[in-house]
Amino acid sequence: MTDGQILYLVFAAFYLFECVRWVPARCWIFHAKSNGKNWTHAKPLELLRTRGGALAILKLLPPFQVHAMAATWPCAPHEEGLCVWDEEHKFTQYLPWDSLKVNADESTLYFTEKLQVPCLNASDAQAWVKRIIVWKAQSQAQRHHAFLKVAQEMLDGKPLIKAAQSLQRNIRWHNLLSEGIFTCGFLVLPFVYWRYATTYPTFTVIGFLYLLMFTQAFLLWRKVRSDSSLRSGAWLRIFSVAFFPPSSIRVVDWLSQMKMPSTHPLTLLHMEKDQGCFHREAAKLWREARWPLGDF
Repeated sequence: MTDGQILYLVFAAFYLFECVRWVPARCWIFHAKSNGKNWTHAKPLELLRTRGGALAILKLLPPFQVHAMAATWPCAPHEEGLCVWDEEHKFTQYLPWDSLKVNADESTLYFTEKLQVPCLNASDAQAWVKRIIVWKAQSQAQRHHAFLKVAQEMLDGKPLIKAAQSLQRNIRWHNLLSEGIFTCGFLVLPFVYWRYATTYPTFTVIGFLYLLMFTQAFLLWRKVRSDSSLRSGAWLRIFSVAFFPPSSIRVVDWLSQMKMPSTHPLTLLHMEKDQGCFHREAAKLWREARWPLGDF
């Protein structure tokens, strides 16, 4: 195998790595249509599901769609304690209110040494910690009302549609550049290198590839300047987009991760054409929240 072939395989491996996400096992991934009102879903791979989460594969080839990650509720308040879904053992654990302790480290909720629940991100985990602390001091009637309020907010699809439509309008140039970088990096450059080796035509294509990547990074920098919600980890992302082709190709994934609000899978399943899946999941999730089965 030549050095060029090895580099091509390494490049392809890095790109495939950018196409996967390690998500909570409760998570679903949804891809938006152009109007932001119609969605298609995919669940994480069952074969690669572990205690910490599961592996999910995003769309492999550009142009990319806005995507949203939605996770079911990690817990529900009941009269005698908090019921937490244990992803490792596949049942609900009951934690009495008087001895309940919870904290978050990055994107993971910690209830006991053995009971840990991953969330979508750090802000999601912190939000659940605050809710649980408030629930602990309340009566059951207050907890029931508070949980229904959280559920109602997460099941409201209007903020999600608005965010998806806005993001769809703002990623058109990013998608065009992603297609150019993908074509140049995976098709044009290997052919030119095979035909001309390390000569002037090859270096010309490499220069054009980096011109596209710098343009992608510049457009991202402009978005970050005008949108404060994108500033967390933005400079590292901009640097990666400018110099690392897989990150540059998949910049839309990062924008979706940063801009799409937290939601529940039922919100997006209700927007799909196949309502059968929505009704099945709604019945299942209601049973789990209302009558949890597990270690009581």
